[in-house]
Amino acid sequence: MKPIKRDSRHDHEIEEMEESTREIIAPSPTFAPVRVTWDNSDRTALRYDFNERWSWKDLYAMKAIADAMIESVQHPVGVLFVLPFNAALPDNAISNVRSVIKNMHPRVYTSILISNSVYVKTIYNVLKQVYKPLTKSFLHADTLERGRSLLTEMHPRQH
Repeated sequence: MKPIKRDSRHDHEIEEMEESTREIIAPSPTFAPVRVTWDNSDRTALRYDFNERWSWKDLYAMKAIADAMIESVQHPVGVLFVLPFNAALPDNAISNVRSVIKNMHPRVYTSILISNSVYVKTIYNVLKQVYKPLTKSFLHADTLERGRSLLTEMHPRQH
């Protein structure tokens, strides 16, 4: 049998087809229920952005990605959970938030729940009362700016 001769033009066409297929299959990150990105160029803060409608399954899927991102750096990382004002928390919020806190990556030094929703603040306050030891490194802020400021204050280098 003759070996098949590869034509680099076809390789390029195949790559383009694969890329366009990925765009069709993968949901746009702009409309994903939960997105995770670095919040700064130093990669010391990780940020979860939530749309109005999301599920715990969405969050847990992004947590796996976030953990891999944290593994890519060797320093402590702070986490920002940014919820829009009109975001609803899915059912079983207290037990799921507790699980998220308990299962934070070991390099996470603190996490900040950012929302000015009265409902979200109420859930946070209940968590703080019921799970006091867990919430020492899980804080609340009304704004992203205040959340970033808290991360800076809580950073291990500051103590």
